[in-house]
Amino acid sequence: MRRFVVPLHRARTDFDPSNLREGRIDVATRLIAAALISSQRTRHNTEICLPFLGDKERPRTVCVSGIAKSLHPSESFIGSRLRTAIGYLELSLRPGSGQRVEVPETVAHDVRGFRLHDGGFEASLREALTNARDGGSKAPLLLLLQEAPPLASVLAEHLPKRVEDASSATSTQQLPWTDIVIVLGDDIGLSDEERDMCTRVGEEAGGGGPVLRASLGSGALLASHAVVIAHHYMDQIHECPSRLWSDGSHDATKMGRQRCRRVQRQQRGKQQQQQQQQQQQQQYEVALDSVLDQSVEKCQEVMEET
Repeated sequence: MRRFVVPLHRARTDFDPSNLREGRIDVATRLIAAALISSQRTRHNTEICLPFLGDKERPRTVCVSGIAKSLHPSESFIGSRLRTAIGYLELSLRPGSGQRVEVPETVAHDVRGFRLHDGGFEASLREALTNARDGGSKAPLLLLLQEAPPLASVLAEHLPKRVEDASSATSTQQLPWTDIVIVLGDDIGLSDEERDMCTRVGEEAGGGGPVLRASLGSGALLASHAVVIAHHYMDQIHECPSRLWSDGSHDATKMGRQRCRRVQRQQRGKQQQQQQQQQQQQQYEVALDSVLDQSVEKCQEVMEET
């Protein structure tokens, strides 16, 4: 999985979705779109973690993965999704909560694929590297810095080379970088202290691994554009799968059953609603008939008296 970590130095989780420039939440929405949305598909093999560092007392990190449903490359749309997801996920982070928050089915679709946890830049980077290096792999940490060597040169130097298997006379490829953590700065950039921290964490987290520095050219780029270009280079190593899971897998079967049960519940709810409406209509008609009968009887009594 490709994991992007981009610290947002002015962002706070209590942002107003109608004013995305405050705290530069608009940068966060563009980064999410660049990392996860491709033409006609979602990048299932990608997660982007955005440490919100605007609250110095209690920084938090928002992570969005490729299992998020129905993302659109619109700042206002993604900002609204962020606001909804954070609003529900924050409930589980309240002091003394200790309980899993049940998300209503009406918003479960919008919350899927979003995570929220306490901790700032270092905690988020350490978690990403630990997950990437799970199982003993030496997943690299790639720092995108303007003054570093070109990314193409770095990849050519450090990527595994093709080796010849003399016993079978066939060419085999060593395992490519299917797991990698990529760090880049927001519109403020990465300070010297943050760069040193990344190097230190990259060398020790998850058993340690290579820490590489590379640039995407001599000029400064928007962070969202840098993510897209990084995807371009990584796609040449390994493509994002067209399906999240292969047919017949346990996870795919489980999700299929959950989807069927969800549809069945929705259908039962609609049937119950229709039955209630029919009962109400019948009760209304009975009451109306009773009122009409009483009115007719009253009129007859009045006519007889006169």
